Amino acid sequence: MALLREDLIKQYQKIHSEKRYGYTSQNLFLLLLPFAKELAPQTILDYGCGQSKLVDMLREELDPLGAHGIKAFKYEPAIEEHAFLPVDSADLVLNTDVLEHIPAEDLAQVLKNIFTISRNALFVISNKPAREILPDGSNAHCSVYPPEWWRELIEKQFGFAKLVPWPVRSTCCIVTWDSKAVGGILDLSIKYLAGWCEKALK
Repeated sequence: MALLREDLIKQYQKIHSEKRYGYTSQNLFLLLLPFAKELAPQTILDYGCGQSKLVDMLREELDPLGAHGIKAFKYEPAIEEHAFLPVDSADLVLNTDVLEHIPAEDLAQVLKNIFTISRNALFVISNKPAREILPDGSNAHCSVYPPEWWRELIEKQFGFAKLVPWPVRSTCCIVTWDSKAVGGILDLSIKYLAGWCEKALK
């Protein structure tokens, strides 16, 4: 199934053809690495990857010499080379800065699709309007809801969803397994850096 409706895909195709877009998730590399290390996946899919190299960066960190055969895959319907799902299953699905771009009435179907690929999914979701305006004049973030709303929606599909500490108050991170990857010094560091990150991303 397509990640977005055909009319939306065409709008994002236009944006991707004109500029660098959908790459900032790779800036989350250090924040997401502990979760990937915790699961030690053999296959990782970045579902809605945009132009990001995040999944490649994670693979290189987890398996720098290629000795473990960890494989990284990308899916992005608005970019021709990644327009079709490359795998039916994965040990971990990354979904960063994607769900807020999906119309509310389509979210359940998208989550169901992700669930069929993996029970282990990591979502990073913006909770505010985007800077990007689509060619039709609408805001790129068409689904803006608070973190708990997202957690409950994801839990309905996956049976479990956990909000984890995150440094940007306007963004939330949700995992579908009982992760212990964030805690102690890292937890405190994230909270300490929250204000700085918020200002830096404005």
